[in-house]
Amino acid sequence: MSFALDILLREAPADSIVPVGSMAATPAMGELRRSPFAVRKQAYLAGRIADQQQWYGTKAAMNIALARRWRIGLIVVEGLGVLAAVLRLMKVIDFDLPGVPAAVLGAGAAWFAVRQYESLGRAYTFAATELSIVHQRLSATHEESDWTQEVADAEEAISREHTMWRASRGAAKPIAHRCRPCLMPRQAPRCPAQAM
Repeated sequence: MSFALDILLREAPADSIVPVGSMAATPAMGELRRSPFAVRKQAYLAGRIADQQQWYGTKAAMNIALARRWRIGLIVVEGLGVLAAVLRLMKVIDFDLPGVPAAVLGAGAAWFAVRQYESLGRAYTFAATELSIVHQRLSATHEESDWTQEVADAEEAISREHTMWRASRGAAKPIAHRCRPCLMPRQAPRCPAQAM
């Protein structure tokens, strides 16, 4: 097994990653690597940067929407708790109905805090915005000699967000690497290839 795969398997939970084969680079990737600069540039912009930007944008919108729904739901439960307390105070009901919404509110607030929808929404929004800037910089690069550094900077931006994602999921320690296809967990943004 490769060194990178050894690191990934050692740090990952035992049931989360199953090796699928030994080929890290496909023949199509090799063909793309031998293509002219303009073809590789377009493939990288579309297959890596735009794809990552869309992934982060979608995840940001989803987490922001979930945060909003949970916040509204918790406010509704709190309102029901106040209504139940008023009914109990007016002796319309003679059992502890306000305790039920209070318990639901406590459990819902705990779930909301654990899921971190708001912080994930902000982090994914930041990543999508940063990738938009990266896309503009890469699009403006016309020399192959400058391209290498711009791609390294782009991969650093993606790697930074990936490291933060791993840290938020309790990974033991970050992997010191530039993005490699075999080091991306299934749930993480896809990495088609660094070979572009």
